[in-house]
Amino acid sequence: MITTTQETTALIEHFLSLFSTWITMYFNNNTNIQVLAFMDMLQHVIKIIRIYVYNFELEDAPTWFCNVHAFFNYFSHNCVISLSCVIIFNLYAAIKYPIPFSKYHKKIRPWVYLFIVGYIGAFVLTALYEPLFLPYTPAQLENRHNCSSAYRYKLYQYVLTSPINNLPFILPAIYCTAYIIYKISITPRSIIKKQIINQTKISFSRWIKILFIFFALALLSFINLYNDLKNGINAEKGYGEIEKIGLTYVLTATSGILIMIFTVSHHKIKVKLGIKTSNNYTSGYGIQSSFVYSNSHSKTNSIYFSRSNDNS
Repeated sequence: MITTTQETTALIEHFLSLFSTWITMYFNNNTNIQVLAFMDMLQHVIKIIRIYVYNFELEDAPTWFCNVHAFFNYFSHNCVISLSCVIIFNLYAAIKYPIPFSKYHKKIRPWVYLFIVGYIGAFVLTALYEPLFLPYTPAQLENRHNCSSAYRYKLYQYVLTSPINNLPFILPAIYCTAYIIYKISITPRSIIKKQIINQTKISFSRWIKILFIFFALALLSFINLYNDLKNGINAEKGYGEIEKIGLTYVLTATSGILIMIFTVSHHKIKVKLGIKTSNNYTSGYGIQSSFVYSNSHSKTNSIYFSRSNDNS
């Protein structure tokens, strides 16, 4: 049984996350992070409507809303995971392949977004095939209390909406993160900072925080994957799913707040509000004027930079 206090707390968390995602999109000039914040915003919007209009347990919610809630919830959550990995891929490419990254990433970026939307959307719609095209009868729904997940009851429905679909993104992102950490450890700090800022328009310290939140999201994904598989197996055995406001839900509800904390800097806010002038001299992601910073610790290694006024 969900208490009024739990429901009110969850509603406040979603409102704060919704506001935080808007702050992230407005004050962050990195397109990948802006898109990630927008995708995260979707789940908070649908959950605010859920709690405010129908209450958390959705006892009197129409079936169509159950299906809409399930789609946007699973779609939003999995897209955020995918885009988090894409952000890591961008930093990896900016460090390892700075010239090709500078030249081609803007051309590739829209196709990456379209692929993620289609890829995640296909899994979610397949999981919702039965409730959408073979509607359940009132007798079938009588003993089910999981409207928020479109009354799923088969293992494949749990699998298709779980983070398992993101493993093709998560596993390479873990490798890229390890490479980034290794590269940072062996490259003079002044050089790696300059390269990261020029290529991505995000400070070195901010990237460290982004790597941390990626790690947190990856860990949360594996926890959700375990829970989904466990619940799916139980559902196959006839045990009904009942959603509760536990630790995993609370962490997910605060995702927008965490994204804002780790991706928006005070400096960017002051610049955007006109309180502080920008000292960012980068002016284009294209290879308009590239130059070489020689590594004073090595006669053979050099790192190329290109100027930018766009975002990664």
